[in-house]
Amino acid sequence: MKKRLGAVVLAMIVMAVPLFAQDFPANAPSREAVMKLMEVMHASEQIDASTNMIASQIKQQMRDSWLHEHPNTPEKSLRKIDAAIDEAMHAVSRDEMMSMLTDIYRRHLTKDDVDAAVAFYSSPAGQHFLANMPVIMQEVMQASSAKYEAKRVEIEQRLGEVLNHLNDENPNEAAPKK
Repeated sequence: MKKRLGAVVLAMIVMAVPLFAQDFPANAPSREAVMKLMEVMHASEQIDASTNMIASQIKQQMRDSWLHEHPNTPEKSLRKIDAAIDEAMHAVSRDEMMSMLTDIYRRHLTKDDVDAAVAFYSSPAGQHFLANMPVIMQEVMQASSAKYEAKRVEIEQRLGEVLNHLNDENPNEAAPKK
């Protein structure tokens, strides 16, 4: 029985190895080359800034939504929501993100692509581009958010129409299950 179990476990391990193996093209950059690119791009700082920006937006949306339903919520309670969002946003570490990004870059970029990107981002123009990217992205997020907010009522009405139409078409399926 132990031999059989051992054979099954060994077979499962052998079959699982390809699931964890990375399939990189022949001309893929080395891990070190991608790490150099990430270094000159200040990827760690960008990950931190993006995480903080997204967390800030989620916090504001959650606060707005919560306060809409519970207008007398004390600040202390809202800070608990903020803390939970911060915890959730940091569930994946920067190192895990960097490792994931490195593998993604290696699957989609060639060594020549990475070498050219390193040359650009190492230049003054590349560094200027990177230095301004957070501000540019923040403006893009604000502008697109404003555009969507301006159309929110229209979108909600259209969605309501579609859902009502689905309810009319399928009254038995749309009814809540008891």
